[in-house]
Amino acid sequence: MAAGSAPGEGGFTLTYTMEPSDLTAMLKDKETHRFLRVKRWAFIVLMLYMAGAAAFGLYAVVTGLKSGSMLLLIGLAALILMPLFRWGQPLLSASLFFRKLDLKDKEITTHIDASGIRSEAKGVTSQFQWDSVLKVTRGPEHFFLWVNKVQAIILPLRAIAEQDEQERLWALIEDNFEAKWAA
Repeated sequence: MAAGSAPGEGGFTLTYTMEPSDLTAMLKDKETHRFLRVKRWAFIVLMLYMAGAAAFGLYAVVTGLKSGSMLLLIGLAALILMPLFRWGQPLLSASLFFRKLDLKDKEITTHIDASGIRSEAKGVTSQFQWDSVLKVTRGPEHFFLWVNKVQAIILPLRAIAEQDEQERLWALIEDNFEAKWAA
């Protein structure tokens, strides 16, 4: 079937190729839902600590203390490197994971219906019942069906050309996900 086609019985089939940006989006989506306040505050406190170390190091250098230059160097390096790591880590992780999965130019077909989700790639088939989906999230370019804390079925919206088809797929996902809680 073509990408984004809708077979009868209320199901939906997507055909697409995975890209590193899909894994990056999944990692970023995961981070937005896990301990966001705690992680943000921990990062701010750590950055303030490093800024204080750099300020004290600068003061020590100006007043002539011997250990001041090392403290200044460590504090400034941390202030520069920590935000870069926080920004770059999802990109690096996704790139390495993408290479490990060997999904480049491999076609993935995912079928979603009331009975569950069936995904097929490289001759391997994965099947999930709706009971095994922990949560569903929606990003600007992806739908994510989380099957555990670190893994999600990634549905890139580039596989569906029309906005109304995307909305129909999201409605199908929400209806089936919410139905498991009503049962």
